[in-house]
Amino acid sequence: MWMVSQKRLQTGYNLSRKEWRGSKLCCLCGEVENEDHIFFNCHTARSIWFCFKEALGWDRVPTSMDDILDNWIPLGCRDYHIKLFIFATILWGLWNIRNKMGIEHKFPRGSNEFFSQNFLLFTEVARSVETPGCQIFG
Repeated sequence: MWMVSQKRLQTGYNLSRKEWRGSKLCCLCGEVENEDHIFFNCHTARSIWFCFKEALGWDRVPTSMDDILDNWIPLGCRDYHIKLFIFATILWGLWNIRNKMGIEHKFPRGSNEFFSQNFLLFTEVARSVETPGCQIFG
């Protein structure tokens, strides 16, 4: 998550600034690939975030890494580490989907299993740590 917030991931856009000859476009949708696009704006990421939104009753989805850190899990909120773990796991899953598609040119079969197996865990953890000043649910 630190690399995401510092814009240090090897995205198409970041690599193109280092004279990389590959495409700076997202392998999933053709838009310019940067950190916010991979994790929040690509249609794949938006689909996954909207599934969590509907299932967990959120009133909106996160729009950037800054949004997550500032509004969803502000430093010092109760159970900060657990909530950070939940969001980091979702971001890790999105990064793996992107890499499988972009590098290996195949949709990872484990993606659906990953999210479905961990969704119940996320739900239980989120419900147990929710507080008025720091909510995961809407």
